[in-house]
Amino acid sequence: MIITGESGTGKELAARAIHDRSPRQNRPYVAINCAAVPESLIESELFGHERGAFTGADRRREGCFERANGGSLLLDEITEMRPEMQAKLLRVLEEKRILRLGASKELPIDVRVFAASNRSLHQSIRQGRLREDVKAGEKVHQWPERKCISWRGRGNRGWAFGRGSARGITPGITPSLLQRITNVVEQRAEQSYPGSRGG
Repeated sequence: MIITGESGTGKELAARAIHDRSPRQNRPYVAINCAAVPESLIESELFGHERGAFTGADRRREGCFERANGGSLLLDEITEMRPEMQAKLLRVLEEKRILRLGASKELPIDVRVFAASNRSLHQSIRQGRLREDVKAGEKVHQWPERKCISWRGRGNRGWAFGRGSARGITPGITPSLLQRITNVVEQRAEQSYPGSRGG
């Protein structure tokens, strides 16, 4: 699932809300900002590494996929990830297995993956920032504009969902938009899809 929208509109909180309402709610939730990780380290951050895999790797380290195993993983700012790395990510989603850097044996994983971006996906594809097959394989949700909804400074407490209602949304939000947001969270929490076995 890919969530797009302006910065400050609560894309990460949306992913967390779906996780918290899904069968995986008692399993790990891990988030990584792809834009904040140097290109040379992103593969290790995602898939982990063995001791001696590269200079400075003095011990084995689990990556985000291993830490999120059984739960959910958010890849924030997915369009900042190199297309070559996106191709490796697609392979992991399809085969549900990872290979730590420096390892010879793949590890099975069961992770529900979310991705988020504040960029236009169509424009990112045209610019070569996003592989078209990444978008093609995922359901895309366009989140409301910042003028309609804002979560800045609210933390996880800002999103409190109930049937047909949500608290913490700015007062000017329309009933139809409120219902759409609630429906997205509730429906996606109940659904499973490729790369998300068992919800």
